[in-house]
Amino acid sequence: MEKGILLTVSIVVSFVFFSCKDSSSVVDFTVKTKTLVAGEQVKFINKSSGWNSVKWYFGDGSSSSAEDSTTHYYKAKGNYLVKLQLDNNDNYVCVQPVVIEDNLPHIKSSDTTVYYYKSFIISPKYYNPKDSDVTIRWEFSENAHGDSIDDVTHKSVAVKPIVYFSKPGITERIRLNMTIGTRAYEKDTFIVVNDIKSRSLLIARKDGNILRQRIFSAGSEDYKDTKISSGSHPFNLSASGDFCFIFDAGSNVNYQSDWLTNTSGDGSLRRINLNNDAVSTLSNNSGSSSHFGFYNGCAGDNYIYWTDYSDFVYRTPIGTTGFTFSWLGYDEQMKQPYYLARVDKLNLGGLATGQFSGGVQEYDNIAFWAKGGSGKGLYRFDPSNIGAQNYSPILTAYSIRAFCIDKINQKIYFSVTAPSDKVGFWVANIDGTNAYCIDNSPMDDPSLFITGIAVDNLSGKVFWAYRCPDAYKNDGNALHRSGVKMVKLATQYTTISSKDVTFFTPDVEAYGIAIDPVEK
Repeated sequence: MEKGILLTVSIVVSFVFFSCKDSSSVVDFTVKTKTLVAGEQVKFINKSSGWNSVKWYFGDGSSSSAEDSTTHYYKAKGNYLVKLQLDNNDNYVCVQPVVIEDNLPHIKSSDTTVYYYKSFIISPKYYNPKDSDVTIRWEFSENAHGDSIDDVTHKSVAVKPIVYFSKPGITERIRLNMTIGTRAYEKDTFIVVNDIKSRSLLIARKDGNILRQRIFSAGSEDYKDTKISSGSHPFNLSASGDFCFIFDAGSNVNYQSDWLTNTSGDGSLRRINLNNDAVSTLSNNSGSSSHFGFYNGCAGDNYIYWTDYSDFVYRTPIGTTGFTFSWLGYDEQMKQPYYLARVDKLNLGGLATGQFSGGVQEYDNIAFWAKGGSGKGLYRFDPSNIGAQNYSPILTAYSIRAFCIDKINQKIYFSVTAPSDKVGFWVANIDGTNAYCIDNSPMDDPSLFITGIAVDNLSGKVFWAYRCPDAYKNDGNALHRSGVKMVKLATQYTTISSKDVTFFTPDVEAYGIAIDPVEK
């Protein structure tokens, strides 16, 4: 039988010392144990000097010849006289009383410190020398969660339930009700649930503010409102280092026939300092058509990339603190310092003006540009050698609204708006092969479909913001619900499906999302 552990906030070792030693005696021992109860190991420490042999008498009819210190288990409660004899000589004896309490069960934990939203294992420690029948029932508060805990009664009959708590900074009581044979026991332990800093998901709420929701291994807390405005249509959020960038397309996000002359643009590129939530505007497209500006974008290691509605890709150094963006004309635009590429200058078959852009990202020094319409697919080009067609387009069967690259597992996650039989959230290999649908939840407006996707390799999850059409919200399908969804990442050896999908943030109309790596 292993040692029992009594759990409070952390394991506290108590020492019980008895001594026979006086100024003339050379015979002495101490009793050192955590709990003096039946079935628990009691350790006896020989403190004598000048001896050749020892003999222990434990007071329950048993004895032991040991070289020095020894341990003993008592099978029943009671008062026992323990005797240490040296060299088999009755003149060298020390006797001490030991009181053994009943074998009440004890509760032990796999973790000495319990953290908010971190799972741990609790188990009973008890003595059952007659191998009697045992029944166990745990009782928890409504803050406890786990696969074996009933959500209504907050009870569990598992021997070793895996538990986590959803409220920090409070003391939780765990109660063990147990029977051993005909004896019934009730044991409580109290633990403090400690808060812990964690990374967050930032969520651009439609017609609202940026929300922050921390990511934990066992679950997710409620989101917090940062009071930072999301903007009109913040289709993308993207974090790099200590900053998160908001790509706001503005009020008018659909195609406009007068896009060359319209001046109603009110989109912007803003930056959040993730250390203090300070916000600064890097640029806006005021005075230009909403067709131009910050429709989709991302932040890489060295550059901020963005696209307009259809034809241009731009970039500026990641450390840019502000710049003036304006529409100067189809050819003059190419002279701007932030200009990177234009569809008809890339020499990539299938690209043409007016085709919807589904975002841009850079990976391994190659730019990926998602497109919808007749030229649908994912186009790749070398930003340092514009016009050289070195890479064939991939995923050309799909009109892509948004995408995100998992660089670790070499996967691409993307949302599809057409054709109609392929609408949904998909994953494919980095080269476009082995594409399959994860979630075929419906859409209404393609421009407002899944725009925010975030891969988090630390938690092993991919998150995406889904806006469910009103007509489908009450059709009985659990996934037809607005909010941020999540699923474990696909790997070389595993695939995922809709049955694996859960909600990280339910019932929130969201656009862009991003992982904040700064623990808070």
